[in-house]
Amino acid sequence: MLCSVPNVSAQSHFAFNQIDRPTLPIWNYMIRGRVQSESFIHALYMFDEMRERGLRGDNLTFIFLGLSRKVFDEMGMKDLVSWNSLICGYSQCAFDAMRAENVKADAVTMVKVVLACRYLGQWNLRILWMTEMNVVSWNAMIAGDAKSGDLVAAKKLFDEMPTRDVISWTCMITGYAQANQ
Repeated sequence: MLCSVPNVSAQSHFAFNQIDRPTLPIWNYMIRGRVQSESFIHALYMFDEMRERGLRGDNLTFIFLGLSRKVFDEMGMKDLVSWNSLICGYSQCAFDAMRAENVKADAVTMVKVVLACRYLGQWNLRILWMTEMNVVSWNAMIAGDAKSGDLVAAKKLFDEMPTRDVISWTCMITGYAQANQ
């Protein structure tokens, strides 16, 4: 059993890893423990792992991640990993909070999500967040793949698109031109 003080020790982490399918309250407990033990980055990593396992955060999750920001602000040296973790955590929290309020994402939202995922190298997240695919979101993913040099992935998406427009073609042509192909 996890100890009553929300501090993530090696024992509590070991116990957590023994659970096949941790519930949201257990994830929240672990995230809170990471934050309170000033393991800000590990709290965000846990949040990422929780999302990868198909669970969305709730209000408590977001409160604990908000505490992470306080810890982040107090960190002496902030490196690329800590900044990327903060950006990723906030973008996921904001998107989940928006969906929890039943606000439907539009094309602009999806483009921003794709760009954030591309910037952070979190391409697997873009599919989780794509609740409604339209030509704008397809184009954003193609442009992201092309700009990062993955023309095979860009071409695959382009071929799978139900409808193409001028921007779709421009993304592909620009991608090939930038790769000297």
